[in-house]
Amino acid sequence: MEEKDYIMRMIRQFFAALASILFYKKIQSYEQEQREIENASKSLLGLDFDLIKSLEAENIIEKLSHNNDIDYDKLLITGRLLFEYAEIHKINQTIPLAFEFYSKSFKLYMKLLMSDYEIQKDMDVLDDIVIFLNEYELNNDTKFLLSIYYEKIGKFAKAEDLIYELVEKNYDSIFKHAQDFYLRLMSKQDEALIKGDLSKDELQEGLNYIKKIYPTTATI
Repeated sequence: MEEKDYIMRMIRQFFAALASILFYKKIQSYEQEQREIENASKSLLGLDFDLIKSLEAENIIEKLSHNNDIDYDKLLITGRLLFEYAEIHKINQTIPLAFEFYSKSFKLYMKLLMSDYEIQKDMDVLDDIVIFLNEYELNNDTKFLLSIYYEKIGKFAKAEDLIYELVEKNYDSIFKHAQDFYLRLMSKQDEALIKGDLSKDELQEGLNYIKKIYPTTATI
């Protein structure tokens, strides 16, 4: 009960802080918006925002974990604060910094999405991050996460394109991931596959290709 009350209180505080951040964003008072982001980080996460900015996404996740148990609520807050900070840099045309913080935010949101944490209200934020990142050359780790993102939102052909690209680059564990991707989609209804721009025949063709170049993958 006490833990539930704590979580609800933190959520209310986050929405209040976010409302303030978005207000200053709307009136283009970006210095004040940044101060609100920093204040939210300190009060809601107990972490200095300068520390968060300096850490890689994996280290942020470690910071927000206790005994390997991730605090997903705080992870969501951190992902959103990094997104809003990246937005400031995009507006100010400091694009390398915008890219850095969009990328960190993306990885945190993907950790949430892959953990089946409810982020429906923030999916538009994740979509905006992907739109920005797709304007630039991405490393293989980010492309791998993008393939998962596209599968999650039902854009299966886009996911397959990235998987093929990573297969050609012999990306770590991509053959097992590719096989699992095709097997998962095989179980979906034709309607979902049509919306995702793939057919059962194309899935079988893709799976056969993976089995041909990586024979140790399992058969259906």
